[in-house]
Amino acid sequence: MTIKSFRIIREHEECIDGSGFPNKLIEKKQDPLSVIVATCNALDRMISFENVPRSEVKKKIMVDRIGKHPLVHIQHLGEIIKDLLK
Repeated sequence: MTIKSFRIIREHEECIDGSGFPNKLIEKKQDPLSVIVATCNALDRMISFENVPRSEVKKKIMVDRIGKHPLVHIQHLGEIIKDLLK
């Protein structure tokens, strides 16, 4: 594994507003790939552990986590899930 891989793993629970963990990093201090992975992680948690239906997850993450993940990431992931439901 590379140092970059470790950084992405370490930052996968961070939020762009600095409310994540372990280091409470704001977006400009995070690796751009970490920001993507953190958004995917939040969405996966809702589906896998909170039992949010896939058809509702985009709406729920937009309501519950807006400002914590980039809106454009949420929108793209919502479209991917929508395509999977077809």
